[in-house]
Amino acid sequence: MGFTPQVVDLDADGYADIVTGSWPGELCVFRRQQDGSFAALEHITDSQGQPINPGNASTAHAVDWDGDGDLDLLLGNIQGEVLLARNDGTTQAPVYQAPEKLHADGRPIAVAEGDSAPIAADWDGDGRLDLIVGCGDGGVLFFRNEAQEGPPTLAAGRHLVPPSVAAAADQGSSEPKPGKRSKPCVADFNGDGLLDLLVGDFSSQQAEPTGEQAETARALEQLRARQAELAEELQRLLQAPADETDEQRQARKARLQSVLQERRVLERLLANLRPRTSYTYHGWVWLYLRQPRP
Repeated sequence: MGFTPQVVDLDADGYADIVTGSWPGELCVFRRQQDGSFAALEHITDSQGQPINPGNASTAHAVDWDGDGDLDLLLGNIQGEVLLARNDGTTQAPVYQAPEKLHADGRPIAVAEGDSAPIAADWDGDGRLDLIVGCGDGGVLFFRNEAQEGPPTLAAGRHLVPPSVAAAADQGSSEPKPGKRSKPCVADFNGDGLLDLLVGDFSSQQAEPTGEQAETARALEQLRARQAELAEELQRLLQAPADETDEQRQARKARLQSVLQERRVLERLLANLRPRTSYTYHGWVWLYLRQPRP
């Protein structure tokens, strides 16, 4: 699970901190010191002094979501929910409320296959923050902010990046393909004045076979070829010719038993040599360049 660490000056002291979620769910901050080093991990707490925990595999994105001048926290979790921990204090002295679910088109947001990773950006260029969410199925959703002022009012989500075919199959590929658990970042990557989309994922890829695996594959190919030959011969042996003599019938039955015995041996060999495909696991980073409107 990716936790999407964010570099942001969380306490407005002029030094960029690192904010991140965690697998247990607690939100963490590493505060930047004057000498450039980072202080030890600190849990971000709510107004009651309790660590904020939106759920397993949490993600956090600090942004002034409600437009009141301080940084709130957009949160995701393994259930696919999107939540907001509103800051009722100030940027220098935040007072976070308990996380509440965000709604879009009148419904609580829950993305496909869980593992939500929400961020905020003015994607449509209308001067208002929109919501962009990475999903467990590899897709990235855009929720347009339809409010003219005040806290965002979100429309139904639509895909900026479709769900991943590789994620749906949940199997490796010999070629790079978008994976699952997408984690988006919005930036003008190529400096053309348009916001682009960077997406990290979790993916698997078929590893190059070792010499032993290649030898096993050749043995399997030979055994399967022989198995096909025996199947054809078995079909012939099961059909007695109309003019078959007693001597020919005895020979056919003897051969039939021999073929059945060899087939049983082949089945055991094939079971013991069944392929074990190995995969390498990693994360790709994909760049989606925004195209100017015609």
